[in-house]
This record gives sequence, C-alpha cells and structure tokens, in this order.
Amino acid sequence: MKSVTLTKAAFDVLIHQIKQLTKERDEARRMYCFNVENSRPHGTSAKDVAKQMGWDCYKKEETL
Repeated sequence: MKSVTLTKAAFDVLIHQIKQLTKERDEARRMYCFNVENSRPHGTSAKDVAKQMGWDCYKKEETL
C-alpha cells in the first residue's frame, strides 16, 4: 500500500467532513427510527427499531 502524506490543513478538512457526515448519519438514523415508530400502529417503538438495527436513536455518536 502506498503511503500518503497530508498537510495539517488537509487533515483538518477531512476531520471536519467526517464529523459532518457522522452528524448527518446520526440524524438520518433518528429520523428513520421515529418514522418507523410513527408509521406502525401499536407495538414498535423507536427503541425497538434501534435495537433491531444496532443503533441508538437517542444518543448522538461522536467520531474522533
């Protein structure tokens, strides 16, 4: 595998992008959990959906 050298500025940009994507992913997961909960009558909660998917729909995950 080739070695890649990044400047600190480029690294900082990549870290910012990763954090932004993580926030967007977490929000999409929360929206999915709550939409499933609201679209199924009786019985399925957002916590049930999260458990099935291996997610936590309430916790904001942090990367790095």
